[in-house]
Amino acid sequence: MDSGIKEMFDVNLRLNKPLEIGSKKYDVNESVLSFSTIEIA
Repeated sequence: MDSGIKEMFDVNLRLNKPLEIGSKKYDVNESVLSFSTIEIA
């Protein structure tokens, strides 16, 4: 039986619209979080 947990490798969360936090500006498609491995239940 499958445990329902999926493992993903080299995951990057990217922006779909520009974002500004304080004086730092982030562009569309810029990676803001990066994980070598994640598990999703």
